Amino acid sequence: MLKRKPWILIGPLKAKGYLSEIKKKYKAVTIGFTGWALDRSYKYSMGLDYAFPLSDHCDFNELVNLVKQANPSKVYTIHGYASEFASYLRNLGFNAEALLGVQTCMTDYL
Repeated sequence: MLKRKPWILIGPLKAKGYLSEIKKKYKAVTIGFTGWALDRSYKYSMGLDYAFPLSDHCDFNELVNLVKQANPSKVYTIHGYASEFASYLRNLGFNAEALLGVQTCMTDYL
């Protein structure tokens, strides 16, 4: 792959097998950046040398601020606490609905 060192490969953590192969072949040090790193067992389960709790997802307050700034006519919530979040947004005066069950296409809900 690369003969000159040092180098950095940034790859998705879902490519666990690929990262393991690179680690063995090049004696690479593997580092993961994810909110899941708050769980100390995460780095071991993923075969990482280091794991840092850094998430690219919004937290609750950031999601609420996003909705407030966007001021949409309709909010659909999915994943996680969808019902609770939709209820919270309705209490703030937004037209919010949790999409529960099998989702096929966004237009099915319009």
